Amino acid sequence: MSVTLAWIFIICIIVFSLVTIFLLFFTRSPIQLSLSVTDGEANFDEWLLESEDQLAGLSEDARLSYERAKVFQDRHPPDSIPTDITPPQLVSIQEKGVSAFEFEWEPDANVFVAGRTEIQFMYGESCVQTNLPLPRNQEVYYWEAKMYELPETTTVSIGVATKPYPSWRLPGWNRYSIGYFNNDGSKYFSSPFNGKPYGLTYRHGDVIGVGYRHRTGTLFFTRNGRKLEDAYTGLRWNLFPTVGANGPCQIHVNLGQAGFVFVEANVKKWGLAPSQGTLAPPPAYGLERDTILLATGLHNNDSSSSSNTSSSCSNSSHDHAGSSGSSRSHHHNHSVLIPIEPPPYTSPTTLSPELFLQNRLLHSVAEEPVQVTNKYDATQLKNAIDDEVRRYFGNERDYKEGHLHMDVKLLLGYGSCALAAGAFLIEYYTSFEEAKPTLWAAVIVFWILQVMLWAYTVFVEKSEIFVGYKHDKSSGKRVGTMTVEGVMNRYSSLYTLTLHFQDQDHNKLSFYKLEKSVAGWFTEDGKLDKKALDRDLKDADESLVRQIHKD
Repeated sequence: MSVTLAWIFIICIIVFSLVTIFLLFFTRSPIQLSLSVTDGEANFDEWLLESEDQLAGLSEDARLSYERAKVFQDRHPPDSIPTDITPPQLVSIQEKGVSAFEFEWEPDANVFVAGRTEIQFMYGESCVQTNLPLPRNQEVYYWEAKMYELPETTTVSIGVATKPYPSWRLPGWNRYSIGYFNNDGSKYFSSPFNGKPYGLTYRHGDVIGVGYRHRTGTLFFTRNGRKLEDAYTGLRWNLFPTVGANGPCQIHVNLGQAGFVFVEANVKKWGLAPSQGTLAPPPAYGLERDTILLATGLHNNDSSSSSNTSSSCSNSSHDHAGSSGSSRSHHHNHSVLIPIEPPPYTSPTTLSPELFLQNRLLHSVAEEPVQVTNKYDATQLKNAIDDEVRRYFGNERDYKEGHLHMDVKLLLGYGSCALAAGAFLIEYYTSFEEAKPTLWAAVIVFWILQVMLWAYTVFVEKSEIFVGYKHDKSSGKRVGTMTVEGVMNRYSSLYTLTLHFQDQDHNKLSFYKLEKSVAGWFTEDGKLDKKALDRDLKDADESLVRQIHKD
């Protein structure tokens, strides 16, 4: 009885923890938090009053620009124009992906935007913003800006702002904006007079990232892939990615169309939208050959070609007779018709059994390249490598793969399903009150099986990806056991491969460890280079064999 009570207590603790986690992470409402320990609260509705001394410290042009922007924002507050993402814009994001976002610019401005995200500042103070605000569907949204060309005399500000925002002001210098400046590494919030030390300065070649958690309204920055502390919290307006500069420079922005320098943003897919939308790309050139229009034109071409051929032949003989004394020859171009119909299809049933089996074997042997959809996702990279390791040691090295781990996990999983189905049937054919003790026992045993499955995976199977047995070809006796472990940390590019060989005859254990970056096993477009990986696996296996003979 005490053992049953102990298990009930453990299960209650697990259920309570799961309910608490669910309430904390999935039902929490936005909470107004302070900016930081010293920044106070980010209240966009309260204008930061400037003093006479602060205004006196500005140059005449800077003061006029500031006053002009202040009047502009008094006349055009953030709610003066609709900035929420409309249903048609949402459909555009779903169809186009991140390509639906682009930086807008005016022809008469001192800035030029090419390719939606490549910004070229000419002269004077100016800024550009995206056409759409940061969405609010996922937990975090993130984007990066690379200082492609940045002279030392130019000041750049990377941040966010509301719309409408004065296009001649940098983000952070006016109300409803935040900016991280390159000249002194300070952060500015809604005023050019409240700059505070934040991070290191950045220059040509550096990459600045901006992340936004809309649940708490928290904004943070990264510099060259390293996350800085949270800049501000409590931002509630629709915020637009904003880039500003006061001189010539070129900045390339990555909204999610490529991999980020910040690894966590790649793993968790924090881009503004998927890199590819649901809209199918246009058909490739040349696929319209079988259309009715071209078929009709080809038929007419065929009939006219025959008449032209006969006339050209007669003209050719006449021209040849008239130009016998001339060294110049006349050539006539004839239309060459390419058949547009594919060759006749041969059904597999028309082949002989031998040819049909050979055809199936050839297609099964043909290897298709393994390609990951996101080469910055460590989970996808590890799974692709693990599958190739299993194939290599199972096929190339003549190890007979063991399936003990899979059998145990399937047994526990099927046992849990059978237990749940049995409890349902008992409750179905009896009353709930009669089946209540059985249901309690089934629930307890179900969770016990789940805990056993988890414990077996974590403490027994661990990181093993292949267990194979080597047999003597003459006697069929097992001579050794090969165990392969593969480990790859979530935010690391290093893959650690460990080979363990248990010699059955001499009862000796030998191992070999290989640690290498996965960059050498994948191409630029994410395809697995099987030859390179197999070559490293072969070297590791041969090194283990030499170590076994040495021992």
